[in-house]
Amino acid sequence: MHLPKSWSDIDGLGKLSIAVLFLSGLIHVPIFAFSELPWDDPRSFRKPILFGLSTSVTLWSLLIVLHAFKPHRTDIGLGQILSISLVIEVALISLQPWRGQASHFNQTGILNQTIETGMLFCIVIASTLIFIWTARCMRRDEFPVLSPEMQLALRAGMVFLSISCVLGFAISGIGQWLAANGNPPGLFAPRGVLKFPHGSTLHAIQTLALLAWVCQILKIPGSVRVIWFAILAHAFWLAYSLIQTFRGRDRAELDAFGIALIGLTIVASVFVAIPLAQGIRFALLQRSPRA
Repeated sequence: MHLPKSWSDIDGLGKLSIAVLFLSGLIHVPIFAFSELPWDDPRSFRKPILFGLSTSVTLWSLLIVLHAFKPHRTDIGLGQILSISLVIEVALISLQPWRGQASHFNQTGILNQTIETGMLFCIVIASTLIFIWTARCMRRDEFPVLSPEMQLALRAGMVFLSISCVLGFAISGIGQWLAANGNPPGLFAPRGVLKFPHGSTLHAIQTLALLAWVCQILKIPGSVRVIWFAILAHAFWLAYSLIQTFRGRDRAELDAFGIALIGLTIVASVFVAIPLAQGIRFALLQRSPRA
């Protein structure tokens, strides 16, 4: 499976949805630049940018996974449901800053409550499909044409994405509870950033799939082992984000345990980087003109 080719295999609605999401995020960049609100303000155009760009890449990845499955008659319809639900979710998120309202944890008035309920409904649909496809990934015969390293990358990426979805629901519930008690909905007292663990491995499916693809292109020996080290790096980083947040610590507020987890993340990443560097060096030597 080669990632660039996978774009041509996605149906028209999927391609349109990916493009709309990406352009939505991109268009809001200059709008934010000319806005007076800072990046961290809940009413700023930060979320339209982040959700547009992030969701476009995530949708693309999920449709690639769907295409890699053994064909099933429901695949096209489920892919379209996923595309529509994510576009609607991001559209509702993007609408709020234009109204001068916070995109999340905003229950002020009937319209804000309706918008937040709509966002929740869409993400429940998308998350349900992600959970179903994650379970489907684990079947041995579901990836008939993929290399072992790509199979491992997509399976692990889907697991990490499912974990991020679960954490998203968890921090949403915690945030609502905090807001109801008059506390900032994004902070786990005193300084834990609730969105940190949700986002820490949200894009592991892209990094792992891209790594597997590079391993194929460079013909790196032991590429499955390389993917396993990358999985470990993501897992250690996820553990760091969870521990920091729910101990009430800021992302950069380090102690010995936090330093150890970051160290393990770096060590696992080094075991990914070394074979990649060797593969790139070998490829360059193969292409260099002979004396």
